[in-house]
Amino acid sequence: MIRIPEYDYIIHADGAYSSKRDEGAFAFVICDGYEQPMIKKAYKIKHETNNRAELKAIIAALYQLPQDAKKVLVESDSQYALMTLFGSWARKKNEDLFDVYENIISKRRFVIEWSWVKGHSGDTFNEMCDEMCNQVLGYNANEEYEKYKRIKEKKDKNSGSVLLY
Repeated sequence: MIRIPEYDYIIHADGAYSSKRDEGAFAFVICDGYEQPMIKKAYKIKHETNNRAELKAIIAALYQLPQDAKKVLVESDSQYALMTLFGSWARKKNEDLFDVYENIISKRRFVIEWSWVKGHSGDTFNEMCDEMCNQVLGYNANEEYEKYKRIKEKKDKNSGSVLLY
């Protein structure tokens, strides 16, 4: 029996940002419906935020989809990006990126479904995008973020305040 894919294309996207260095990256992998990678790209960015990096990864991938795309699955570890682009979260910031997204969608008219994947949990394509971000940056942005988080938690413990994530 021949398996017919559910989606024409599957987008895997990730972003990373170092506020300390004021630079980051975003990456995406576009696979065909059989999960075979077709397009892999990563870009370095400056003077942005992590949320903007995550949004840019998805938007850039949508822009680069082949013209025959009708049904697309977008996978990301960013709840912010998924819920503001496709879900019910309010778009309070990053209006310029939402305008680009809406422009792409209005011209292409494909059906988009989305799926959240837990970051750093072993998902093959999420890890691939994460590594692509690190390669374009020249350092491991995740290690830098974890170090920053530990220092912040230690400072907050010493000050008596509570961090809620």
